[in-house]
Amino acid sequence: MSDYIDYLQTFGPSLIRNGYDIYPCKRANKGIFESGWQDNPLSMEQLLERVNSGEGDSGISILTKNTPAVDIDVYDQVICARMVNWLICNIVLKQNKKNELIRVGQQPKALMLFKADIPFKKMKSTRFIDNFGKCHALEILGEGQQFVAFNLHQVTKKDYEWVTHCSPDNTHINDLPTLTYQDAQAIICEFERLAIEAGWEPDDGSNATSYESQDDECFRQADFIHVNQQLNTDDKSEYQRIEKSVTGAIDYLIDDKKVFDDRELWIKLTHALATAKGTQFEELFEHQFRKITTDLDKDGHRWESCSPNNTTWAVILSIAKQKGWSLEHKPQQKLDEHFFRSVGNLIVTSNDWLIRSFVEKDAFTLVFGPSGSKKSFCVIDWALCIATGVDWNGYQVKQGPVFYISGEGSRGFAKRTTAWSMVKGVDINNAPLYLSQHAVTLMDEKNANAVLEKIEEVLNSSATIPQMIVIDTLHNCYAGNENDASDMGDFLRCLNVLKIKYQCSIVIVHHTGKVSNGEARGSSSLKAAVDAEYLIESSDDNVFLTNTKMKDAEIQPTHYFEAEEVLLANSYGESLIDDFGKPFTSLVLKQVRSEQIKRLPTGKNQKAIYKQLKEIKSNSFDFIDTDYLKQACCLDKKLMTKKAFDSSLESMIANHYIKQSELGELSI
Repeated sequence: MSDYIDYLQTFGPSLIRNGYDIYPCKRANKGIFESGWQDNPLSMEQLLERVNSGEGDSGISILTKNTPAVDIDVYDQVICARMVNWLICNIVLKQNKKNELIRVGQQPKALMLFKADIPFKKMKSTRFIDNFGKCHALEILGEGQQFVAFNLHQVTKKDYEWVTHCSPDNTHINDLPTLTYQDAQAIICEFERLAIEAGWEPDDGSNATSYESQDDECFRQADFIHVNQQLNTDDKSEYQRIEKSVTGAIDYLIDDKKVFDDRELWIKLTHALATAKGTQFEELFEHQFRKITTDLDKDGHRWESCSPNNTTWAVILSIAKQKGWSLEHKPQQKLDEHFFRSVGNLIVTSNDWLIRSFVEKDAFTLVFGPSGSKKSFCVIDWALCIATGVDWNGYQVKQGPVFYISGEGSRGFAKRTTAWSMVKGVDINNAPLYLSQHAVTLMDEKNANAVLEKIEEVLNSSATIPQMIVIDTLHNCYAGNENDASDMGDFLRCLNVLKIKYQCSIVIVHHTGKVSNGEARGSSSLKAAVDAEYLIESSDDNVFLTNTKMKDAEIQPTHYFEAEEVLLANSYGESLIDDFGKPFTSLVLKQVRSEQIKRLPTGKNQKAIYKQLKEIKSNSFDFIDTDYLKQACCLDKKLMTKKAFDSSLESMIANHYIKQSELGELSI
């Protein structure tokens, strides 16, 4: 730029054309010449009159009634940059705007310009002092204020600079991102959070976060009784940060006993906690409220009557910080009175088995295997045995309710339980086995409590409690990276809420990876956390259940099963058929000895014959004519020659892969 600029003449006309309210200010100064400027911005005619009369030796201020500005009065380059980045990410980009108007006078301090559909008054943060004694604050300029847009800075004596490609000179007001009263609150909240994280101390001479009085209409339009925008975050890490910091701050104040002795402090905290109403944090913040409120009737306050009252949730952190708390503060764990006990007083007890030797109560059990390995068939077998009190393959069970959380719908479940009932000869109409109608994401305590509420609704205050809760599958109830130990920890902590409530068995059904090496998919922290683990594999109709971990008991030998197909029927013995007349079928796992495991053919032609025989049998043919099978293999599908068919079939019969009746009919 040249050494001298007539700011009013150079920039004034374009600013007015772009919709900005402007007024002259003193050169190299923030002050304005006349009073009454707040409601009397220059018109184009007044501007030209001033320029033509030689009154152009001035800077230009923009009035902030319709164009609020976030003034980051911060000398710390990192914090200032983080605030600018937060504004761009959380306001500008979310509105799909590409215009960030950022003005710099004395670096690193910055100002960012917005527009307001509903004007609001000035807002300012708490003032903080850093370790070097410098003061930092953030102010949002609103109705009745102005900022210098073009002028010489009174300290640096250099031009104010718009550091991006955009400035009010080339950007219409309608192209600016919109700033709401709610946004402004969130900005103040974010700055105060960053200041506290940086270890800055609130200035004792500074009032807490200030919001100038708004008229009633603005309150209604801006919906002031709401939470700061941060509390509506979709970011998991942001949610966890707020949860950790607020809980930590409140716990510190409770341990220090200050919150119970200072009525004014208690009121400030309740108002700050109430900012979470109507958000995902409401339950958490209400819990904190109850922790600091020892006697609801005596205090005369209930959560339902609390209101935000012109504050933000960050005030909680600020108060705790002033009392000596920091984000790194770790509360002292409260230990039992008799924390250590002599080993001579310990008593040997037996395992509390739900299924003897296999599934323990008050424990995690993992059942995993490749897709299609019949994992769910095994776990449904367990669930039905426990719900009905029927021994599982000779192993005693403890009868009780079972809750099955599945993401695969009830149609397949109904087939499997019906087949089990038919084979076992056990009526399940009144069995306390309950299937969820859809999956639920189990990654936080809130959802775990929601599941507990539904369980209580089913039990209807009866004396019984769940013996087992099944999660089928982990993937259906998970919302994170299975390989991330932190995400897996969230999942297991959530399930632990269910386990602790009822001291029941939690059974998790999971998959192996693409390359199955006998390990469950995902983080190894899952294997470390469970008490027992079972790998299920299958080969055609053969199913193998292998115990790969048993924390407090002996590893059980591998159990072998045969998947037996069952034609489903109703209670009158009538076959159940679909809309096309095809019978409904399902499978039931039938335990067999290892030597009884069905051997399968290995040759190419033998495998083709065996597969074709199974396909024909699935159409309800128990016995298949040899010539019919030959035609299917040799003529219809041209899988092999007739000579090859005869040779392979003879070998399969001789090796007992298939059976042949006296009439020459074949079966598996």
